[in-house]
Amino acid sequence: MEIVRVENLKKIYGDDENEVRALNGVSFSVEKGDFVAITGSSGSGKSTLLHLMGLVDTPTSGKVFINGEDVYTKKEDELAIYRRRQIGLIYQFYNLIPTLSVQENMTLPVLMDRGTINKERMNELLEQLGLTDRRKHLPNQLSGGQQQRVSIGRALINSPALVLADEPTGNLDTKNSREVVELLKYANQKYGQTIVMITHDEDIALQANRIITIRDGKIASDSRIREVGHGVSNRAKAVEENSNFAEKNERSGKEKTDEIADKSNGVKFSTGKSVESVDKNREFVEKIEKNENTDKESK
Repeated sequence: MEIVRVENLKKIYGDDENEVRALNGVSFSVEKGDFVAITGSSGSGKSTLLHLMGLVDTPTSGKVFINGEDVYTKKEDELAIYRRRQIGLIYQFYNLIPTLSVQENMTLPVLMDRGTINKERMNELLEQLGLTDRRKHLPNQLSGGQQQRVSIGRALINSPALVLADEPTGNLDTKNSREVVELLKYANQKYGQTIVMITHDEDIALQANRIITIRDGKIASDSRIREVGHGVSNRAKAVEENSNFAEKNERSGKEKTDEIADKSNGVKFSTGKSVESVDKNREFVEKIEKNENTDKESK
């Protein structure tokens, strides 16, 4: 069942010789409960796409459907209410209100909607985010990783239809980046939360179920490495093993390339920080798929 559908989405800035097509006819859909990573180089249009899906900007043309509803047919004030209730947004720079506590920042969407705070859900989120003993702290009393966790809690508090994360690890160190991705995976797996995440980091992208690569405002590739709600496929396990996410992220921020051999298939691939190397991993996935199909045919 699809929860989001984007049809021929375009975003154009300027006109005539100054025209810039940030998005140029993007179409795809997202299944309910999926975890999708959108990758691309700087200026590719990936953040513009997320902002249009999150109703924080308006498209030049095209449509965005959420739960079958054409959301851009709504008036501006209706869009604001819909966004607050149905979409959870996670930003790279947290966007917390400095005078509000952790608990107040997390429950802000509920309070703005004059709703009733679900204390059981709030306490569960605080515990899962490791923020129970910091619930009354102000943002300036928290580390960067803790602030991002508050941002995640704020996005999840309303149990939205869709969670959109714009470079959620871009401002964090390696340890906190890994923790944030694990929290997103946990929300996806435990609550069935649909997540679309923007990232330029290949290793982060490989933690998702599906990777869409944007180039020059268009979809350059779209690969699934896990099935929704069915755990990790054999090929996804192989990709994760070879990407060596945990060990690689313990290293310094320098761009490094590891070449790892898959023992069962003798396949080698490169795992550098460049977004372009996602394509190499995609080739690896395809080889794994071929091997799986060969095995099935031989049985």
